[in-house]
Amino acid sequence: SLLLPYLKPILDTLMFAHQKYQARSLLILYDAIGALCEAVGNQLAHPELITVLIPPLLTKWQTIEDTDRQLFPLNECLAAVAKALGLAFQEYSLVVFQRCCRVIESNLLAHATGMTMPNGDPYDKDFMVCAIDLLSGLCEGLEANFGSLAHGSNLLQLLHQCLKD
Repeated sequence: SLLLPYLKPILDTLMFAHQKYQARSLLILYDAIGALCEAVGNQLAHPELITVLIPPLLTKWQTIEDTDRQLFPLNECLAAVAKALGLAFQEYSLVVFQRCCRVIESNLLAHATGMTMPNGDPYDKDFMVCAIDLLSGLCEGLEANFGSLAHGSNLLQLLHQCLKD
């Protein structure tokens, strides 16, 4: 790809913007990162690029509450990153997998018991859908290695419950 020689400075610039941007600008930034991932694919799977891209995204991701709608665009971005990096995303996959399962499980429980979100609103099924989309990106990226994450987890039961809902 023509972008390959410029990936490091592009990522440096995007991650610099990530530190400065807020709300609406972050939505656009996450879309740009996702588009870059789709354009260059596994060419991003180099350690020097991964260390620029992943830590700031995951740090932000871990600071957002499971019930915050800011999670939606970041999950979508991380799904694109996981697909592009493939097996190079493996070291980050467990924390992503566990959180997605937790979000799905807590939302299923909330729906079943009539619980509300901290702000008093009913739980939004979009949180489950978004978590499932991220799991899908993770699965596409890790391919057969996704099985080692799912093995021993309750993912199949959770997905079954989602399908019944």
